[in-house]
Amino acid sequence: MALIRNLGAEDIGFIASRVASRLRYEAEQNPLINPLFDADAFESALFGAQAGTWVCDEGSLTGHIYGAVLQGSSEQSGVWIGPDGVSFDSPSDLNELYEVATTEWKSRGAHEVFVWVLNVESSLQPWRDLGFEVVHEHGVLKLDTLRSRPLPNEYVVRLGGPQDVSTALALDDLLEQHQGGDVETSRASREEDLIETIEDPDTSYFIVENDGDPVAHCVSFPLPPRRSSHDETAHLSDVVVLEDHRRRGIATALIDEVLRAAHQEGAKFAEVNWRSTNVQAKAFWLDYGFTSTYVRLRANLD
Repeated sequence: MALIRNLGAEDIGFIASRVASRLRYEAEQNPLINPLFDADAFESALFGAQAGTWVCDEGSLTGHIYGAVLQGSSEQSGVWIGPDGVSFDSPSDLNELYEVATTEWKSRGAHEVFVWVLNVESSLQPWRDLGFEVVHEHGVLKLDTLRSRPLPNEYVVRLGGPQDVSTALALDDLLEQHQGGDVETSRASREEDLIETIEDPDTSYFIVENDGDPVAHCVSFPLPPRRSSHDETAHLSDVVVLEDHRRRGIATALIDEVLRAAHQEGAKFAEVNWRSTNVQAKAFWLDYGFTSTYVRLRANLD
C-alpha cells in the first residue's frame, strides 16, 4: 500500500522532472505538442500549491496530482487538472492519489473534475476506469500552409469591435443552444465573458455579413505561454454560422481569413476546442487540417 501524502518542498524538483519527462513522451507521440518546459516557473508554482498537491510515495515518488478548485458559470465548483497536474507509474497509483484528492475536493464544495489527457488509448483507459468520460477535444494546426478560399459573392467578412456585442451574443446564443446549454440561464455570464473578450485589444473578432446582416463569426487571440502549447499560437473560439447559410463554404473561408490574419501577427500554430458530442464541429476541424492532441475528461463527484 503506497503512502499518499502532501507534497513536500524536497519533492518539488523530482516532480518537475517527472512532468518534463511526461511532456517529452507526449511530444514524441504527437509533434504538435510542445515538449519545452520551464522547470523554474513550474517549481515556483508548485511550491505555492503544496497544500493542494499529493504525491504517491513508495520509497520513491511514483506519482502526483494537483487540481485547481474553481467556481463555474453554473455556481458550482469544479476541479481542473492540466497536462502537468498529474503523473503516475501505474493505474493503482492514480487510483490511490485520486481517492485522497477527491475527499479534499468534495470538502471544498467541488461537484465535478476535469482533466486534460493525451488522446491515445493507453492514456485514456486509467481515467475511464475511474468513471471519467470525454467531453471536449483539443485540436492543433501548424500554420505552414495557408489557404484563401473566397466567400460567396454576396458575403463579406469584417473585423468587429465592442459595438458588436449584441451581434456576438445573438450568434453565441445559437452555439449554446446547439450544444445543449440553457441559453437564458447562461446568458448573463456569457455576455460578460464576450464583452471582456471583444474589448481585449489582443482579440480579433471576425463577422461575416450578408446584405449587412451578420450570419457568422469567430474570435481569435494569441495564447499566453502554456505548458504543452507551442509559443506563438493563436486560439480560435465561438465559430458560428447561421443554419440557413451553412454548406456554402462560409466557415472554411472565415477560418482561412482568421488564420491568415493570425499568421500576419506572428502566429505559427493555431488551437481550437470542440465538444465531443458535436459531430459536425469535429468533422469540420479535422477536415480543415487540425489534429486532435488532448481530450478533456469529466467525472461527477456527486
